[in-house]
Amino acid sequence: MIMGSDIRHRRADERVDILFGNIKHAFFQAAEKEMITLLHFHLHIHIMVGNKKTKDVQFYVEVMDVVQTLGGGKRSAYDPDEIEEEQRERDRKNKINMDF
Repeated sequence: MIMGSDIRHRRADERVDILFGNIKHAFFQAAEKEMITLLHFHLHIHIMVGNKKTKDVQFYVEVMDVVQTLGGGKRSAYDPDEIEEEQRERDRKNKINMDF
């Protein structure tokens, strides 16, 4: 996703070119206690995103799927399926953080 001050696009196929020299501030938020990995650039000079000018561009990826237990019952902390799912989630978070 690309976001500007008042711009919101959800086009994964849209390409945005940002020159390194135009980056005033860069912020990276790893998905440790959050559900997203985020990379934000505040620029020196406006760029065009779509048909609007912006100085702020943000990219993020959701790293966790929202899961709801249908049974409503408590699961054991030693449930092998639960342990395996948590490990897959940790591996996915780590891969996305490294990719960013």
